[in-house]
Amino acid sequence: PCGHIQSTLLVSNIDDKNFGATKEKALAQFEKHPEWFPLENGKRKLIWTANDRNPCVSNKEYLDHAAEIICKWIDRPHGRDSYMTIGNNDTTLWCECENCAALDAPELKGTKGAISDRDWYMVGDSAKRVWKKFPEAKLCGWAYQNYWYPPARVKIDPRLKVFVSFNNQCWRHSCLDPKCTINLELKKIY
Repeated sequence: PCGHIQSTLLVSNIDDKNFGATKEKALAQFEKHPEWFPLENGKRKLIWTANDRNPCVSNKEYLDHAAEIICKWIDRPHGRDSYMTIGNNDTTLWCECENCAALDAPELKGTKGAISDRDWYMVGDSAKRVWKKFPEAKLCGWAYQNYWYPPARVKIDPRLKVFVSFNNQCWRHSCLDPKCTINLELKKIY
């Protein structure tokens, strides 16, 4: 369950019974915590959909809030029966603030791992907060978009599952076919 959830985590209130992200919820949250929203061209930007730029994942208070919402989600019947994916919004756009940019490994710039460290920092840090309350929680992240390659600096917690979401896979050839250059890329990521 879950996936492209950063906007929903961002705008949900811990007292919400319905976790849907709406513009009204986003406006209310933006009023209280503009620093949680992504910086774009020097200004904090209002977001609320799964296709919007990702929030400020370097903000510790935002990660506290996101973990509280995750805990609320998984503290329901069957909420911890399967893995919950802590994913980004469905975009390659991330917060441009200095603290978020500092999470990126310069050696991965321009590669399919450009945001790997930032993403796995966000997933791992959120997961650690959740595990304090629910040590048995099954959590995962994915290798996807501009973070297919493993992080250079962040060590992925072994309790996390990693799903590779390689949406460039060739379906004409076997994944193990050494002549297929597209699937060689998939094999390299694995």
